[in-house]
Amino acid sequence: MFLKFLMVLMLIAVNATSFANDQWAEVKLSIQPIVRSFDGQIEAIKQATVSSQASGRVAEIHYDIDDYVSAGSVLIEFTNTEQKQAVKVAQANLELAKATQKEAMANFKRIKSTFDRKLISQSDFDLALSKKNTASAAVKAQQATLEIAITQLDYTLVKAPFDGIVTIRHIEKGETVDVGMPVMSGLSLDQLRVITYVPESLIGHINQNFSVQITLPNKQVIESSALTLFPYADKQTRTFQLRVNLPEQTPGLFPGMSTEVSFNVGTEEIIIIPESAIVRRGELTLVYIKHENKKIPRQIVTGKVMNQFTEVLSGLNQGELIATNPLDMITSWQPKRP
Repeated sequence: MFLKFLMVLMLIAVNATSFANDQWAEVKLSIQPIVRSFDGQIEAIKQATVSSQASGRVAEIHYDIDDYVSAGSVLIEFTNTEQKQAVKVAQANLELAKATQKEAMANFKRIKSTFDRKLISQSDFDLALSKKNTASAAVKAQQATLEIAITQLDYTLVKAPFDGIVTIRHIEKGETVDVGMPVMSGLSLDQLRVITYVPESLIGHINQNFSVQITLPNKQVIESSALTLFPYADKQTRTFQLRVNLPEQTPGLFPGMSTEVSFNVGTEEIIIIPESAIVRRGELTLVYIKHENKKIPRQIVTGKVMNQFTEVLSGLNQGELIATNPLDMITSWQPKRP
């Protein structure tokens, strides 16, 4: 392998001659950001499991897995005959209390007028006042009873807490449930975020850089500054959880998808050269440098590619001149036959 490498270099060097119309570029240091990237996963900001607030039997299931529901929609109905009757009784008692209050207030008005003219005793006035106050208190009590009955009836209807899709249905129609039993789970696709974990050595850089880039599975890049960095590290991995909120209603994203989260942690000086200046011959990566009035090939080691430029890790020094388009002048070499 070494002999093959040496022979290729010798053959290229033999063909290195002077050219009057060549284009040269000076090798310079370029300040580039240091970017660190980490794997991330998309999750829903709004996700919940709703539970039963009443005991009973499942009468109706209005939505199933993968159905879209609006906030406040009735997901599940329990049997509620007793609760409906309790509401009707409370409403009737409230109407009766209001009628009694109306009569007591009218009677008090008459008694007060008579009392003001000193035609009745103080005890008669006090009795009328007491009946009015008692009737008013009874109305408030019956109103509270009605509200409790309505609440108990409402507990038989499981409603969606937000707009989203159903992910899990925990019960079947006809099944008996108790208070606190989970009945349905769901999440919202309108508000998503990315979860990633970063080492403790980079926490200071994240605090100073309030913007990150998120590369989605479809190669789309989104920039976000809505960051939440957990104030404690995992004891085992010594990493901090970082949450990055995505723009609302970003299409084509679903919880569980993988992403790449990138952010700047500083800058560095590196050598980058145009991609057109690089010549690749098998396993060799070469550039042509200007030496006196000739082009001389030199092997280099390259790094990351940035647009139309490539990082050079070794093989070039600042201030040297390289041919920017060496392929334009290199012709195929054929050995002379004896």
